Amino acid sequence: MRLTFALVHFDAVRLDGIRGELVADWLIDATDEDAGPIVCEASGGRWVWVYFLLPPGTVAAREWPLGAQLLGGTGPGP
Repeated sequence: MRLTFALVHFDAVRLDGIRGELVADWLIDATDEDAGPIVCEASGGRWVWVYFLLPPGTVAAREWPLGAQLLGGTGPGP
């Protein structure tokens, strides 16, 4: 059900905690703090996953770095 919601309302790119945190920091700086929605999932005081939310249908149209998990477009995948 969650995936269906994601495919309708937004796409997402998920990165692991430390990599996601570094990308989020860079993106926030590069966009003068207007990076768009970023969701952080934490466990034990550390970020486990970082999700970057994008307009629906945009994940499949781009190339993403190794380790990025794509949610949307053609469905979840590496």
